[in-house]
Amino acid sequence: MSKYKSLKGMPDILPADIPRWHEMEKRIRRFLSIYGYTEIRTPILEETELFARSIGSSTDIVEKEMFTLPEVSGKPVSLRPEGTASVLRSYLEHHLGHGQDLLKVYYLGPMFRHERPQKGRLRQFHQMGIEAIGSDHPFVDVEVMVLLMNLLEFFQTPDLHLEINSVGDEECRPAYRKILKDFLKAHAQELCENCQRRTDSNPMRVFDCKVPSCQSVLEQAPIILDHLNARCADHLASVEEGLRTAGVSFTKNPRIVRGLDYYERTAFEVTSGNLGAQNAVAAGGRYDGLAEVMGGSHTPAIGFAMGLERLLLTLGDSLIPSLQKRVEFVPLDDKAQIQTMALSMQTRQACVRSDTSPTIEFLPEPKSIKAALRRANRNQAVAAILLGSEEMKKNTATVKWLNGKDQKEIRFEDLPSYLSKELA
Repeated sequence: MSKYKSLKGMPDILPADIPRWHEMEKRIRRFLSIYGYTEIRTPILEETELFARSIGSSTDIVEKEMFTLPEVSGKPVSLRPEGTASVLRSYLEHHLGHGQDLLKVYYLGPMFRHERPQKGRLRQFHQMGIEAIGSDHPFVDVEVMVLLMNLLEFFQTPDLHLEINSVGDEECRPAYRKILKDFLKAHAQELCENCQRRTDSNPMRVFDCKVPSCQSVLEQAPIILDHLNARCADHLASVEEGLRTAGVSFTKNPRIVRGLDYYERTAFEVTSGNLGAQNAVAAGGRYDGLAEVMGGSHTPAIGFAMGLERLLLTLGDSLIPSLQKRVEFVPLDDKAQIQTMALSMQTRQACVRSDTSPTIEFLPEPKSIKAALRRANRNQAVAAILLGSEEMKKNTATVKWLNGKDQKEIRFEDLPSYLSKELA
């Protein structure tokens, strides 16, 4: 028993669980390729200022949840708490939008937030997300939300609900903020300490509060849908029309504001009734002004992120990974050991060349035939390749199929190609 344990909220993903992760990631990649999305991989460590400016210096993420490290080259750096800021930084740095109207990328990887660990919420967690960068057309919003709903339905995620809102833009939002701030100050004594603080720094964020007394106050609060300018109202109407045309059910929730400062106009969230209190599966929105905040030119964009641990929770035992075929090479005596090892290596090379991917296992300790087959069955192998004194005399290997096929004796030189074809 080791005296060391994994850090709180940063669990190991053990070998027994990895096949479900691989299956989930494989299905996500396959699905997104159909929609024309390609993968991007960004560093897990970025300048702290990137997140402070893009996410918002007054957000809980920046104020309390980031893992910030000592300065590197004179600048503080932080483990990424989300993916959008890094993707857009890469987009601007490498001029990824050059020569195309719309860049569509996705990411998969770990994120880090110093939160109180609970079911479906960890300090090191994994997200997949997509970003569609370069167009402000409302039908791009529609496609992103349709993609998300179809992806979750593809995974047979139960009891899904899509909620949408518009959070306005920098033209209409300031006037609404003032109206909301006046309302909140009039009810300050009924609000929690956190919401009282947010009233001055970013009043719209009070809608994220889950304290029951605050929720009661917010039921009477003015909503931004009553204060949208014509451009934002028309954009939302077009999004609604597009979702109806696509056959996607949704409800308008004027209290969805998202927890990040960079959103404007469309904001959305998908929940599952299968998750209890922490029921959000995925969320996102439009962030047309973020590129300018980061020093670039105006670049409209929209995206969403989804927690993979939380997705696995919704799926339960329904995500069944496809089993990888396993073959075990076993010497029956000491003299057959080196030939058994050589044949296992040659078979691996043959399988790689033929684009098949079984597990080829070499077990160097000699076994009796009975012990070798017992182990192969326990490991759910499809075949055991046995070499003993008789096989060495004839330059053949005994292929003992465990799935009902007849036992075969195959010459050494033919064995790798035979197995690569049979295991394809």
